[in-house]
Amino acid sequence: MNSFFRGLLVLSLAAFVGECLELFINVVLARELGDEAFGMYMAILPTMLFVVVLANMELPVSISKLIAEQEPNYHWSVLIHALKLATVCAATVMLLAVWILPMLPVFDDYHTGIQWLMILLVPVISFSAVVKGYLIGAQKTGMIAIANVLKRTCQLLGLLFVFSFFSWESDTAIFMALLALKLSELLVLTYLVTVFIINMRRIKKAKSSTMPWAEARKKLLAVSVPTTGLRVFHSATFAIKPFLITWALGNAGMIESIASLNTESSLVLRSRLDSFQHLLPMPC
Repeated sequence: MNSFFRGLLVLSLAAFVGECLELFINVVLARELGDEAFGMYMAILPTMLFVVVLANMELPVSISKLIAEQEPNYHWSVLIHALKLATVCAATVMLLAVWILPMLPVFDDYHTGIQWLMILLVPVISFSAVVKGYLIGAQKTGMIAIANVLKRTCQLLGLLFVFSFFSWESDTAIFMALLALKLSELLVLTYLVTVFIINMRRIKKAKSSTMPWAEARKKLLAVSVPTTGLRVFHSATFAIKPFLITWALGNAGMIESIASLNTESSLVLRSRLDSFQHLLPMPC
């Protein structure tokens, strides 16, 4: 129980620092994008988060639970099965995204590269989920805290660099802002994979036992599927909400720029609350 509260404290501090960095990120975006483009950025962000939820499949929760329950000699086998499941999930979500995203009219006002950013974000999120699940289950929450702070720091530095030296049209500026988010996720994945490989070398040196694929899959999906179902419903409504608000305000006679600004205002508080959901470790 002491390890749980220690991990809770570390991740809470990381969340606080991350939220402070997020404040600076939003200040930079609001200043550089302008009201209308910032509203469009906030409107498309929930759609990206919906794709992230599908790619994530709540694997950090299910993997951390299974890792915490098993003896260390089973960890290698569990991770191999988790990587197989993550690969299947990533491939499935990418195929669905390639098929569905081009048909959605909400992307008509955005840069065409945003759809590909979402598609290419899927494998990054899926494999990051496996590593995060292992580190939380193995009670290495300090590394997760570093990854969370590193992500926001890199995103902020990327935005400062991009908007300090270049000037973009509105749609391209939104694309570059989302690209900075994508690259920060990629950098975090690189860090997590490095940590993962170091830990895996240590695990492989010890005597390992094999867990059957059917058993591991059943235990992982028993947690992932119901949790993902709840998150999918929550994220889907959040993704649709900004476009419904903009559409409703437009039909009421409000001009598009003001409608986008009001949409952005209604989403900022909600996004702040959602950002804490995956930061707390599971009790072991």
